[in-house]
Amino acid sequence: MKILMLILAGGILLLLMRKSQRVEEARTLGWRVGHVGRDGMYYEERVEGEWQRIAIDGEMLGGPAHHVIYFTSADAWQVYPAWARDRRAEIVARIKSKFGPPDYEHHGA
Repeated sequence: MKILMLILAGGILLLLMRKSQRVEEARTLGWRVGHVGRDGMYYEERVEGEWQRIAIDGEMLGGPAHHVIYFTSADAWQVYPAWARDRRAEIVARIKSKFGPPDYEHHGA
């Protein structure tokens, strides 16, 4: 029983350390990506000291890649906030750098 508790405590500590590393990385980079629910994803960036978010469509898969990301066309991208509008290529590249193969497929990039 004590061994099980030590393993559990070690796992929790590892998860907390990984989360702390992700928070520090986002603070350093000024941007971050993540999942919302089963299918959705997001890209966030610090704009004037506040985290601003754009939603990115996706879908969970059952094959080798466990998600597909659907990037909107350049024209459709123009509905995003002003800070993101003219930066599609940069933002798509950032998302792909964190959500890349083999776990993710990309459409419309």
